[in-house]
Amino acid sequence: MSDRSNSPRDVPFWPDTMPLPAPATQRELFLLLGLLPQGASLHSLLQRVDWQGMTPARIEQVVFGRPPHEAFTTAPPPEFDPPAAFAYALLSPEFRAGVLSAFLRAFPELGRDIFIHVPKCAGTDLTMYLGQRQLPLPSIIGSRDWIDDQRFVQLLSGLGRNIPFQKRLFVYGHITLGDYIRLAGLRPTDRIVSVLRDPLELMVSQANYVVGRMRQDPTGKDPDTAEWMQALGVAPGTIEALAEDELKNLVVSALLDPQITPPDRACGYLGQGLANQLSFEDAIGQIITHDVELTTTDRYEDWMQERWGGEGHHAPQRVGDDPDPARGQALLLR
Repeated sequence: MSDRSNSPRDVPFWPDTMPLPAPATQRELFLLLGLLPQGASLHSLLQRVDWQGMTPARIEQVVFGRPPHEAFTTAPPPEFDPPAAFAYALLSPEFRAGVLSAFLRAFPELGRDIFIHVPKCAGTDLTMYLGQRQLPLPSIIGSRDWIDDQRFVQLLSGLGRNIPFQKRLFVYGHITLGDYIRLAGLRPTDRIVSVLRDPLELMVSQANYVVGRMRQDPTGKDPDTAEWMQALGVAPGTIEALAEDELKNLVVSALLDPQITPPDRACGYLGQGLANQLSFEDAIGQIITHDVELTTTDRYEDWMQERWGGEGHHAPQRVGDDPDPARGQALLLR
């Protein structure tokens, strides 16, 4: 903590370094992280916190939102370091796994728009539009494969910094309807939306996307491309040397692989979840039960204007279009 000058001129700046109370709830935890300046370390923020009276048991209760797993004595061990223990818990797999539901529970007063993004169904456009108008909460927030520890802290800091000024949350991503309901439940004021596409178009677009992503990430650094390369027998670093006809054959292989391009993907995302038995009846039942608002890519532009007042957005990509020209994804199957 910075030393304070005794000059009265410095008094107005003391709040920048004055001690902060230790959080007592998960809500206070997220608001505390909102005080982390952009570019600053988590350590610098935690050093400002008054940890007097904090015990390992209380840290577990605050961070995980549950009673401690083991019995603790009232006095912490002599080597107990509250800031280090707090940071360790914050970056733990348990907190990561439950952070989405924890954040939603911490701010129940906020409305929620939940977008169940069936892959290759106009999700990028809707996400870019609503993500600028409501506080965005991605479903992959807890995944260390996609968000490393430093970016995770930055993301939580941004959420905590903006939450006092928001009225609605925009929850989005490749999360299934069943998984979201199990994770966060559904309230009468929540709105769930999704976009559907012609199944054949969706499958062709997915197969093209897979090969396009592998060309973007030829070494398989990202978890999705690494998984697809293994499934298609593509060694890391070799896809760039493939000729055009070989790339087209690779797209066909992706199209015919039910794990990469399942024919009933929309049923999985709008039903009980991908790990369960997929069926049209299950998806329809879940859609009716949870009052999911659906549109199709054919009606997407009209729906955006009617539902969200959307202006300046782009129509969803069609088969044969490049879904992301700036990143060089070539669509190979026409």
